[in-house]
Formats: sequence, structure tokens, C-alpha cells
Amino acid sequence: INYYQQVNFEGGRQSVDDVVVGKIMSIPLDKSDNSKLYHLLTKSKIMYGPSENFDVIKTLPAATTVRLTGYTPDKIWARVMIDNGETGFVHYENIKQGIGKEIPFGSSITE
Repeated sequence: INYYQQVNFEGGRQSVDDVVVGKIMSIPLDKSDNSKLYHLLTKSKIMYGPSENFDVIKTLPAATTVRLTGYTPDKIWARVMIDNGETGFVHYENIKQGIGKEIPFGSSITE
């Protein structure tokens, strides 16, 4: 999200900087809420941040069930929790609400 950040210095001086900030709309984590379970439509790279420039946490096969924990305001990226409890980012268009493959025993995405 592009916006202008105004900085006020002591003595009344001001400066304005053009800044790019990644905001994430967080969804409260409730592991009993199955409405936040989604599945991947295709094989997907789960990224550390909301950009292709971040490192890959893990590559998951299609139909893997994940828990939605947030998204970018433009809904290009979704923040998801995977079975081991880590959260990462995937393209929002590549997830669909509902359970895909069976959730493994001991998964962190459910109780």
C-alpha cells in the first residue's frame, strides 16, 4: 500500500516520505472455527512474506487444508497456517473455503 508518511521534527520542521507498507488484516485464531479452513487449489509455495521476493517456507500439494489467519487489504495474498503451526503467505486466488485432503492427526490447524 503506497502512502505518504509525514515526519515531524523537533523545532517544527517536517518531512514527507513516499513509503510502501504491507498491512495484514488479521483474523483471530480460533482452532474450533471450521469456517476458516481453506484448501489449496494447486500445488503452492508458502512464502515467508506477501511477495514472490520472500523465501519459501514449504511447497504444498493441491488440496492441502490450511487455516486462514489473515490477508492483505487488496486480497492478493492470504496468510495461512499449515499443519506444523507455521504461518506463511499464498496467493489468495489459490485458496478455496472448505476442507480439501483429510487433516493429518496432530495438525496445528485444528483442536
